[in-house]
Amino acid sequence: MSVRLGGYGMLGVPGDSLGTRNRQAIEIWCCDPRRCVLTTSDRDVLSAQERDAMTSFRSQDAHRQYLVSRVMLRRVLSRYEPRVTPAAWRFEKDGCGKPRVLNATPAPLYFNISHISACVVIAVSRGGEVGVDIETCAKLPDPQALIALCFSDAEKRHHTGLASAERCQAFIRRWTLKEAWLKALGKGLSVPPASIECTWQAGRWQIDDHHHRLTSRRDWSIEQRALTKDVQLAVVAAYPGASMDLIPWLPSCNGDER
Repeated sequence: MSVRLGGYGMLGVPGDSLGTRNRQAIEIWCCDPRRCVLTTSDRDVLSAQERDAMTSFRSQDAHRQYLVSRVMLRRVLSRYEPRVTPAAWRFEKDGCGKPRVLNATPAPLYFNISHISACVVIAVSRGGEVGVDIETCAKLPDPQALIALCFSDAEKRHHTGLASAERCQAFIRRWTLKEAWLKALGKGLSVPPASIECTWQAGRWQIDDHHHRLTSRRDWSIEQRALTKDVQLAVVAAYPGASMDLIPWLPSCNGDER
């Protein structure tokens, strides 16, 4: 998978949509929820169910991430299908909790969401299922407990051999890959992360599912990038040859949407 910051300018508006572009492309829309100013019209696009869900968050940070991610998702999807207004999008979750678009569209739209305090990311694809995960070293809970829970024996041995200064970043590199792969597969954390092994081979990441045999595919598109010193992004697509564009999303650009 190749990654580029394409010709979108500061506004983050694609020159053409995935409806007319290469279907191998994945567009990753990014926004800092701490600096995102939403208007009443932004909030009005939310469904009653989404408004109810916002009341369940005790943390202001979690509330903000959810609000921005839902408004952002609806407005982003309407860039690909302008005939569907942001408020008109309908979603359902599969048996493992992965959300999908219910609206009838000329071509399928696949998406996935991940967020931390400093960044909401939404991956959108026409080519097939996609998973995205973003994590930060900041405020990482007990890493040793997470390693024991999430790493295979081989991964634990590799991790133990690293210098202490490298371990946090090494952990989130593998963790984001595992979560993005499971999200693309539609399994989420219903599968123990320790049963999946991520290895760096011949200049690229390989993900092996030795125990569950969840898929026979070996041609996944897998990409990972450090967005900052402490933040890692992983994207996995269930098809080969995907390219990835990172696009900043600003709510002030949404005046052209109905």
